[in-house]
Amino acid sequence: MYKFISNYLKHAILGLFNSRSCYNPLLAYVYLTYKCNLSCKYCDDGMGVKYPDKQIDRELSGDEFLELFRIVKKETDGVIFTGGEPFMRKDLEYILRGVRNMGYNPIVLLTNGFNLDKRLEALNYIDILMISLDTLDFKKGDERYETQNGVSEKIFENILLAKSLSSRLGFKLYFNVCITPDNVEDVDKVVDFCVENDIGFVPLPALVRVYPDEGLRNNEGYKKLIRRIKKLKIDGFPVMGSMGYIGGIEKFSRYRCHPTLLIRVQPNGNILYPCNKLNNVGGNILKMKSYRKALDYSIEKYGKFEKCQYNCQVGCYMDFSLVVDYPMFAIEDNILKLKGIVKKKLGFRKTGGSLGC
Repeated sequence: MYKFISNYLKHAILGLFNSRSCYNPLLAYVYLTYKCNLSCKYCDDGMGVKYPDKQIDRELSGDEFLELFRIVKKETDGVIFTGGEPFMRKDLEYILRGVRNMGYNPIVLLTNGFNLDKRLEALNYIDILMISLDTLDFKKGDERYETQNGVSEKIFENILLAKSLSSRLGFKLYFNVCITPDNVEDVDKVVDFCVENDIGFVPLPALVRVYPDEGLRNNEGYKKLIRRIKKLKIDGFPVMGSMGYIGGIEKFSRYRCHPTLLIRVQPNGNILYPCNKLNNVGGNILKMKSYRKALDYSIEKYGKFEKCQYNCQVGCYMDFSLVVDYPMFAIEDNILKLKGIVKKKLGFRKTGGSLGC
């Protein structure tokens, strides 16, 4: 995590002078594939296109991806693998093993969890496993996945399997929890499950294209849920995201976005500049054999990023931007994590109550 910390400090210092840089990324966010075995209602690229429907000329081979990661390692040492669904790639374990051997840390894997039981080797090479889950009601889950019955139950079984393996294999389990106007009570039950089983989560308000779902803005149930999540965070529970981010998604407040804190890489090696929501295809890291050259090409093509009209409430963009502009959020976040570790060792954590209380 050396590069992550040093790059963060560079951006935080620039922020003190009300300046910013497109260089020194904190993490690489890599789409291994756009293919997916599910079709979640709320999941798209920000322009309304489902990921499996996105047009791409090719996917890099496993060896090409490893060469790309050798190049990216010069810039950052943290990576998030996503899709589509990463387990759609037969060589996922090969890629993860290679990236681990390069010294990347943290390695985060985002998945819907459906094929997890068939690919357990992958869990040996990651630091964080993030499974998408926003309801414990299997029928509702199958409807949201727009797929056949039984998928949600299978995913839940794999969640229990992952939880049973997490300590032995050394990875942390988190849920990506997408909050929509019609599933607030379901998410509250997911939070209950997390508290009871010591599983972390990241709260994500649903977007319609690039804007927060309007049904959440004046939704009292949603506000009460976020207040509960705040209490859990303050209590030391592993809620991913700073207090600045959690407060931001409660009020949908605006922030100064620093999108290039993340390298967004398409399955063919192109970067998305300045972010995945605008879908501007920039330079190719592998062809140019340099992330900086690919970024410079993108800046020349689209212009230097200044200010975004959308200001979308996407967790990674919003949270990283806030902790760079307001370092106290980062300090506070680490204090709360330490508080959680101490409470866990002492054997207790407050639950923060539920919506029914």
